[in-house]
Amino acid sequence: MHQIDAPPTLTQLRDLLNRSDTNLAEPSTIELLHSTFTQLESTIVALQQELRQESAARQQAEAALQNATQRNDSTGLKHSLELTQAVLESITDGLLAIDCDGKILSLNQKFRQQWGLLDHPMQNDRDSVKASCELLVNPEALDQQIEAEYADFEIENRAVIQFKDGRFLERFSKPLRLNQITIGRVISTRDITEQYCAQLALTESERLLRTVVTNTPTILYAIDQHGVYTLAEGKGLDAINLKSSDLVGKSIYEFYREFPNIIQDIDRVLSGEEHRSVLDFGGVTFDNRATPLYNAQHQVVGMIGVATDVTAQRQAERALYRAKQDLEVRVAARTAELQASNINLQREINQRRRIEQSLLEKQNCLELLNRLSQGTTAGLSVEALIKLAIDETAQLFPEVRVLYGVIESRQIKVLHSAQRDEMPALTGILEGLYLTPQYLALVAERNPVLIEDVLQEPALASMSTEMLKRRTRAIAMIAVQHTADQIAILSLNAAYPKQWSFCEAQTLTEVSNYLSIVLQKIRAQEERQKAEERLKLFKSVVINGNDAVIITNADVDEPKISYVNEAFIESTGYTPEEVIGKTPHILQGERTDRAQLARIREAMHEGRAIQVEIMNYRKDGSEYWADLNIVPISDARGTLTHFVALQRDITDRKWSERALLATQARLKYLLSSSPSVIYTCQPKRNRACTFVSENITRQLGYEIWQYLKDPHFWIDHIHPEDLPNVLEHLDRLTETGGATCEYRFLHQDGSYRWLRDDMKLLSDQSVEVIGSVVDISDRKRAEEQIRASLQEKEVMLKEIHHRVKNNLQVVSSLLKLQAGYIDDKRIVEVFKESQNRVSAMALIHEKLYQSEDLAKTNFSEYIQSLVTALFRSYSAHSRAIQLRLDVQDVRLSIDTAIPCGLIINELVSNALKYAFPVGEPGEIYIKLQAQEVDAHESLRYQLIVGDNGRGFPSDLDFRNTKSLGLQLVCSLIRQLRGEIDLTSNSGVQYTMCFMEQKIRV
Repeated sequence: MHQIDAPPTLTQLRDLLNRSDTNLAEPSTIELLHSTFTQLESTIVALQQELRQESAARQQAEAALQNATQRNDSTGLKHSLELTQAVLESITDGLLAIDCDGKILSLNQKFRQQWGLLDHPMQNDRDSVKASCELLVNPEALDQQIEAEYADFEIENRAVIQFKDGRFLERFSKPLRLNQITIGRVISTRDITEQYCAQLALTESERLLRTVVTNTPTILYAIDQHGVYTLAEGKGLDAINLKSSDLVGKSIYEFYREFPNIIQDIDRVLSGEEHRSVLDFGGVTFDNRATPLYNAQHQVVGMIGVATDVTAQRQAERALYRAKQDLEVRVAARTAELQASNINLQREINQRRRIEQSLLEKQNCLELLNRLSQGTTAGLSVEALIKLAIDETAQLFPEVRVLYGVIESRQIKVLHSAQRDEMPALTGILEGLYLTPQYLALVAERNPVLIEDVLQEPALASMSTEMLKRRTRAIAMIAVQHTADQIAILSLNAAYPKQWSFCEAQTLTEVSNYLSIVLQKIRAQEERQKAEERLKLFKSVVINGNDAVIITNADVDEPKISYVNEAFIESTGYTPEEVIGKTPHILQGERTDRAQLARIREAMHEGRAIQVEIMNYRKDGSEYWADLNIVPISDARGTLTHFVALQRDITDRKWSERALLATQARLKYLLSSSPSVIYTCQPKRNRACTFVSENITRQLGYEIWQYLKDPHFWIDHIHPEDLPNVLEHLDRLTETGGATCEYRFLHQDGSYRWLRDDMKLLSDQSVEVIGSVVDISDRKRAEEQIRASLQEKEVMLKEIHHRVKNNLQVVSSLLKLQAGYIDDKRIVEVFKESQNRVSAMALIHEKLYQSEDLAKTNFSEYIQSLVTALFRSYSAHSRAIQLRLDVQDVRLSIDTAIPCGLIINELVSNALKYAFPVGEPGEIYIKLQAQEVDAHESLRYQLIVGDNGRGFPSDLDFRNTKSLGLQLVCSLIRQLRGEIDLTSNSGVQYTMCFMEQKIRV
């Protein structure tokens, strides 16, 4: 076995690449070279380490095998063989020892695993080859190698064998000698799949590396310590018309004898010095970089270098240098011209900027006034217009606070302000800031006042402290005519000393002048609109009001009507033409109260308002009651000009008042004559009465004042046993809103009377309880008598059901006894069926006797008991039969329960007798459901009885059969006024539907 070493050429290329700059080739090429070298080196190091370990293990095994073969002592030989076999099993290689005839002397488990021979018995080497042939990719090559080894036992062989599963085994074969005599052959195999794949990758990487190197515009070379080329690769050789073979093996002293400077540079590198130079060779310029190579003793053993073709780069640099020189001359001349032009241009730019700035400021001011004009046109109020003006100005000057405030009693009341976040917002009266006469004098000038620093302004000396608290250091302000008699201030405030610009002063002046004019117009317009709205409102009230309006002149003796509204026309039937110019006397008649008319004339003479209720007449002569309000109207000088009368028709109210009085009289009579006592009381536990009807004396013997005087009177007269119940109902009134309770109340004669008390909680205005009390003593006595009578009848009915059940049980027992004396099985079966029918009817009476409800029985329990009894009666047939019940919890009357019970009895008996062969399993099921039928207020029942047995004969009609049981079933269905159907798909199923009337409660 040989060691895998990295090719010398690759090692030199690696060192060369590490010492070269990245500008020798493209970055992608350098990265590819680095990556390839890294993979190659790591693979080689791993392979070398593994091979060294495996070589040592193989040598140890071969030595042990040789020693074991040479030993003659039998005991020692046995021990040695055991030791040898243990060593063979411990190594990682597969080992096989054979004699000259191919007979196996020894092999380890690893060999069997590698060649797939764990389950194959082997006697010689050819058996192993034959068993493994199907696993190999090329078994013929292995056969040829083995034939050669048998032909000459002295030869040694090495081969790599590929398996179909992707594995590679390295096979070594060498002679086995004992005392210098060949006695056989030793074969070792090693799994080199990873190493072999790595070797393939190494070869491919080397090919790729050479491809990259030979295509880069460089020359990679290596020179040994004697000055002889050992490597020369790269596309750069093409530029000087050379090949690698022209350099490799040649001495530098011969090749460069005409270039002593190159030989001198190479000698410097071979002496241990790294060197870089630019060389011209064969008309091509190279950037040459070289570095020495050292051995393990740090002795120089050669050198490597990289020569890059930089001819094009050098030519470009020279052309660039010449262009640069020419450009510098041109730039210098052009720069002088541009400097002169730039000075003139700068003057023009500054002048244009000043003009543009002035135009921009003027445009901004005009746009601001235009937006304010649009707000005015849109109908903004004074406050909204002021806010719009301040907000728009603040957007124009975002660095300062814009403020609008009115002057009231030497103080400023801020209506609106807009400012940056770091400046405090101002609103309302500015406390502590009192305006000085000097300040007011500045404002009165109606010109812009520009103060760059309030600390330097004498007129503001006493106000400067308060201004600084509000972050006001510089002020630009102007007066605005807020109202006809009130001055306002439009101001710009800066938090730092500021020199105000012409634009800011001009904008303040324009906005101030505009606001002074527009605010007065808006206020006049608002006042006019308010007056018009009040007039429209008055007209709307007068014209469209429900009350009749009559306007007369100021003649107190004979006032003439000058206006009436639509309500007057509708209520009296007169048209405006019929009443205008007439006196209000046309509305009066014989039943008009003259005293009230005298009061009206007196008030009109005194010029005061008056309100009266008077009877008036319509145009058709019908009477109506009017609530009349007369108000005198005077002009600005206080002269009486008109009377306005508001007339409201109160006829319905008058009739309602009369009806109410009549109703109260009737109600008083009804309360006194009604058997129910009406009362009201407080919702408290003492039940203090606030009202009691007069019939309380006739009912309970006490006077009304006794209930009203003593707040505990009612509670104290309730029977002690009933008092907790009454108090509980009182406590729940707030939750339920009403309650009814019955209790005993102590009569004046000393006896207790039963009362039924219906209470209701009222909480419309004040919270109180209203109720009615009725004496129910007679009803209580009647209920006791009825209860006793019902109890007697219930006992009697239970006794009847009990006796009927007993009699039916006696009949059943007699049938059973009689059947015991009959030998004919058919007759016995008839008796048994009759006995079951009697038992079914007896069971109904038993359930009724045991039930709390004597009218109806719990039919689900009845079915369970009935079917259980039938299964017990036919025990010989029912041992393997299962019962499935799906019965709702329904209650049937005796008239319905007995027929249903007999039907179930007949159908289940037939199923137990005929549906299943004796001993075979089966199932009988019963289902009963109830559904309400709203149209008839009755219940509809569906009863299903079926089995999964033999089925019903197809040629037999169950409605027309001689079977007494089926005849009885059909007869009972007709008795129930129901329907019955039979299906016989898988067994027999009877479906019956019938009705039962609900019992009204």
